[in-house]
Amino acid sequence: MIGEQITSNQSSSITNNDNQRLIDKINSMSKGMNVHSKLVHHEKLALMVKDDSTLYAYWDLPEVKKQIVEKHYGGKWADFTQAIKIYDITDVSFNSINEHQSLTIKIGDNKTYLFINNITPSRTYVAEIGVIFDDEPFFSLLRSNSVKSPFIQRNYNSEKQTSNNKAKWMINEQKDIAWKDSYSTYTCYES
Repeated sequence: MIGEQITSNQSSSITNNDNQRLIDKINSMSKGMNVHSKLVHHEKLALMVKDDSTLYAYWDLPEVKKQIVEKHYGGKWADFTQAIKIYDITDVSFNSINEHQSLTIKIGDNKTYLFINNITPSRTYVAEIGVIFDDEPFFSLLRSNSVKSPFIQRNYNSEKQTSNNKAKWMINEQKDIAWKDSYSTYTCYES
């Protein structure tokens, strides 16, 4: 159901009431859809392993989610910065804030797939697609399945890698976020 897949990774500048209103809008729109609309409003973000250092992500983000974000934030979808965020969740029960590291990649409005290069072999990854705002963190709309990159033994000392072709991963520094206990990736819990 659409309302179950909106996440609330937002800064404290957006109140819990704003988040709840957005989730309520999504739920009310979902209830109004008929049985056949699941085919029309299909949504998916899939993550696949291409090789030991490359992931492939593809997605289908329905127009209804784009319209809800437009109405909630008061802008046009094309004006928002869309992005895909890749999380290294190896040996972690992922809760949206406890990843080892993450990589955010800006994507174009019409893009429906992406190759993510320079990943570390033998690690577990998950992806989210969403939007970035100037004064807020990444706002996730869909989450993918998790995948594990294969372990390939190679001599890394003999490989020449420059900083130009390496992705810039952000190391996760745990921060205490006020709303983290009230939200999971797909559900808002009333306190």
